[in-house]
Amino acid sequence: MSQPMPTKNDSVPIADLVIAAIEKRKEKGVVTYGTLLQKFNGRNSVYDAFEEILDMACYTQQWLQEREEIVSFLREVANTDTGTGEYLEDKARDLLEKMGEERR
Repeated sequence: MSQPMPTKNDSVPIADLVIAAIEKRKEKGVVTYGTLLQKFNGRNSVYDAFEEILDMACYTQQWLQEREEIVSFLREVANTDTGTGEYLEDKARDLLEKMGEERR
């Protein structure tokens, strides 16, 4: 699938966000395990990685299912003349609640 070149904008570079997340994860690892991840640490890294891949597949499927519902809602909003404030607010609240985001 061919895609266009990315468009530059003023948002934070994704690589910077990833680096920050890795630093945070590194700190959490020390707190949780008392050490950083190192080679020959007594664990089977391929098995650990495989379990993480399975988790990632489940999280990805969850997001795809949630995204489908969000896109459906947005299409409904975009294609309705009668969708007034209260209806849209209720529908948005319902989606946020389903996603565990109602308190943010």
